[in-house]
Amino acid sequence: GIVNSVDAQMIYRSVNGKLSTSFTEAQMTAGDVNGDAAVNSVDAQMIYRKVNGKLSSFPVDTNN
Repeated sequence: GIVNSVDAQMIYRSVNGKLSTSFTEAQMTAGDVNGDAAVNSVDAQMIYRKVNGKLSSFPVDTNN
């Protein structure tokens, strides 16, 4: 699907304990955009940067 700022917001909410549900395995895989085997605020920051045009691709993108 398309990555947008809502994805980053959900990660931030999860990191801060404000999200009432857990991510599925597929969401965890998709959310780990830097490839460090964790979904955290670094991933959220990278998503925001990509959405705002300040990052051309994620480190885990293999189609570059």
